[in-house]
Amino acid sequence: MLISSIKWVVRKIEGGGILKKNRICCFILLVCLLTVNAHASTVKEGPYVGLGIAGSFDHFDLKTENKATSFGIQKSKNNSQVLGSAFLGYGFTTCNLFYIGAELGTYFPERSANLTRPGVTLTAFSFTNRFSVQDYLTGDFLLGYRPYCCWLLYVRGGASFSRIRLHQFENLAAQVPTLEVRKNKAGGRVGVGINYAFNKNWGLGLDYIYTTYQNFRFFWDQFDQSFNLRTDSHYLGLSTIYSF
Repeated sequence: MLISSIKWVVRKIEGGGILKKNRICCFILLVCLLTVNAHASTVKEGPYVGLGIAGSFDHFDLKTENKATSFGIQKSKNNSQVLGSAFLGYGFTTCNLFYIGAELGTYFPERSANLTRPGVTLTAFSFTNRFSVQDYLTGDFLLGYRPYCCWLLYVRGGASFSRIRLHQFENLAAQVPTLEVRKNKAGGRVGVGINYAFNKNWGLGLDYIYTTYQNFRFFWDQFDQSFNLRTDSHYLGLSTIYSF
């Protein structure tokens, strides 16, 4: 693919297929491509795959309310956890050294946090809720720039398709059974990243990603109680990238 790109640029310059004002940019790209070929250094050019490890910093905000009395309580919980990730994508560099790419990924395992709160229907008791979220599929577009052939800087934007789970532990004293609700939710995500290539196949990446999820709502009619869970996440991770 690299040789094809070099031949394409040469044909366009020789054949006059590129406007004069853009020939300088394409000449720079040609030099860059030749440098990549000489030093065997590129990253995320063409198809690629990768594995990563990261810290995830999640914020859960739960509001519970008794619909009959309108009495509600709102409590928050922060949680940090180590995550793994796997991804694949495709990207290319334009004549102006700008980068365009697309990427699919997944994250594991599920992230969870526990929160103990007062009751809103049975106010003499406390209840423990567990929140969990797992991003089983993410999709992003990447826009970036190559200041030098072995470096890539980019921003990303896309969506996360996730499973969010709300679990309430049984309270024997209050005679309240276990509650378990799972819903699939979409979220929006944005981020920035920097990649460095050791050679034409292997590279290292550093990424920061912020994700906000759709609200999780559930009404427990047995106790006339509603749950409204808001979740967002900060992700900072390292990845190893293999470009084909």
